[in-house]
Formats: sequence, C-alpha cells, structure tokens
Amino acid sequence: MTGNEQAVIGHMQPGRTYTSEALSSALKLSRQVVNKILRSAYRGGVIDRFSEQGTRGFVYSTKQFGFSF
Repeated sequence: MTGNEQAVIGHMQPGRTYTSEALSSALKLSRQVVNKILRSAYRGGVIDRFSEQGTRGFVYSTKQFGFSF
C-alpha cells in the first residue's frame, strides 16, 4: 500500500461516510488520485460503496465487521 493509499484509508473512520470530494479536500490530494484509490479499495473489498440520495457520485465507508456469539 502506498503512502497516499494509507492516508485515504486511514482517514476513514468506522460508522462515517465519505465522498471523494471530502477526502481529497481533507487530505490535500487531487480528486483523480483519491478516486483511483477508492475504486481500488472497493474492488479489493476494503471499503463499501453505495449511492445516497442528494449526493453526486458514490459515498464510501469502511467495512463493518460484526461478531456474534
């Protein structure tokens, strides 16, 4: 994982959703770089991606892992 990938994924906190625009602004990276990282992380199963009404593009969140006994 590159430094930029670690920065983007590491910035995402469980239970919160993020847009690529918000992440690129917070991390001072170009949207193109952030979009590429998010797309790759989604395909790799690291994060979830979904559409949200009123939001242009996709919304991303970290995977939620639950355990039941």
